[in-house]
Amino acid sequence: MNIGNSNQVFFKEIQTVKSWWIWGLVLIPIVVFLFGMIQQLIFKKPWGNNPMSDTGLLIVGLIVVFGLPLFVSLIRLEIIVHNQGVDYRYRPFHFQYQRILKEHLVSYQIVHYRPLRDYGGWGIRYGKYGKAYTLSGDIGVQLITVDQKKILLGTLKPEDMQKALDSTKKTLTHTLAFSTDLSINLLSFIINNNLIVKKKEMRFFVLQEMNDNG
Repeated sequence: MNIGNSNQVFFKEIQTVKSWWIWGLVLIPIVVFLFGMIQQLIFKKPWGNNPMSDTGLLIVGLIVVFGLPLFVSLIRLEIIVHNQGVDYRYRPFHFQYQRILKEHLVSYQIVHYRPLRDYGGWGIRYGKYGKAYTLSGDIGVQLITVDQKKILLGTLKPEDMQKALDSTKKTLTHTLAFSTDLSINLLSFIINNNLIVKKKEMRFFVLQEMNDNG
C-alpha cells in the first residue's frame, strides 16, 4: 500500500531496535561462532563434539556474525496516521503498508499491556486481545474495526497518536456532513424538477381538454 502525496499526515513514527538486552542476545551467538572459527580455522583445532567442515563453519559463521545483526538492524515498526486512515508496516516482514481506512475504524484507545503475559513477547503476535505489532515497551493504541478485529500498535508516543486519530475521525465527520448536505440538495433538486414537470404535464392536459371541448 503506497502512501499518496495528497494525504495529509497527522502522525508518523518509526521505531527501531534500541533495547540493550536484545543486542546483548544477538551478541552471544556472534561471540560463540567467532571463538569457534578462530579455534578451528586458525589454530586447526576442531570445534565442538561434532565439528563442521571448515567451509561449512566459515559459511555459517559469516551468516551469524554479519547476517544476524543486519537482520535485527532492519527490524522497524512504522506507523502513519493520515486523513484516509492508518498505515502500518513491520519491516522486514511487511513489504507494503497495511491500511485501515477511517470508515472501517470503530474505536481506538491507549492501552497498557503485559508483553509476555498478554502476547508472549514483542513482535507480530496473537493474544487474547487480538493481534499485536510491538517492538518494545508496554504501551500501545488498540484499534477496533467494523468487523470487530482488534489490532494493537505499540508506540512510544501514544498521546500524539491518539490526537492524530481524533483528527482523522474529524475529517470523516466533515466528509459525511458534506455528503449529507449534497444528498439533501440533490433530493430537493429532483423533487422540485419533478414538480415542475408534473405542472407542465397538467397544464398541457388542461389545454388539450379545452381544445377538444372547443
